Amino acid sequence: MDQRLLHCSETRAVPLSHNFYQKILEKNTVLIGQNSSASSNGASNTTKIVEHLLKTNEKFIEEAAMKQAAPNGVNINHQQYTNLIPLSFDEQEFIRNIEQQRKK
Repeated sequence: MDQRLLHCSETRAVPLSHNFYQKILEKNTVLIGQNSSASSNGASNTTKIVEHLLKTNEKFIEEAAMKQAAPNGVNINHQQYTNLIPLSFDEQEFIRNIEQQRKK
């Protein structure tokens, strides 16, 4: 049997202090403050690029959406007809009943 499995692990978890989240938030706010000017310019450039791409590729996006939507519509119609309950119908008996009603 493997000896290391018989002993407990020597690494121990260090408990968090009661205000651990405050230290994390303080570090994040300092980093965010330093990068705020660069990120605002980057965000506006990103939105402009995305809007331009959407406008130039609108036709292709619509075609791709229709290719995804069309099979779903066809499958719904197909399921309506494949899930019907089969009904038995005796045509000869139906004709006889009509003829008997006419004779009366």
